[in-house]
Amino acid sequence: MDDCVKIIVPLKGGPMGSPDEIAALMAVGDRLGVFLEGDGSGEFDGDEYGEGTFVIYLYGPDADRLFAAVEPMLRAEPLVQGCRAVKCHGDPAHPEGREIVLPFLST
Repeated sequence: MDDCVKIIVPLKGGPMGSPDEIAALMAVGDRLGVFLEGDGSGEFDGDEYGEGTFVIYLYGPDADRLFAAVEPMLRAEPLVQGCRAVKCHGDPAHPEGREIVLPFLST
C-alpha cells in the first residue's frame, strides 16, 4: 500500500493536547480503522501528536479512493472540524508534487 492520507487536527489543549482530547481523537482513529477494514479501501496505521497537532495515518492503494471513503465520516465528526487532510500519492516520505491539502470547513 503506497498511498497515504494524513488527517491533521489542530489540538485545542496545548502543544500536547489534553488527555481527554487525545483519547477522543484516538477513538476517531479507531473508528476509521474499523470502517476501513469493512470497506476495503485501506487501513488505519496509527497516529502521533505533539507540537499542537494530532495526525491520523491512513494507507491504501489509492489515496483518492481512500479519502473518498472516509470523507463523510470526517465531515460528520465534530472533533476533527478545522482539520486538514493531505493525500500523498506514492511514498509519503518523498511527496514531491504529490500532496493535495484539503481544508475542512466547520459545519
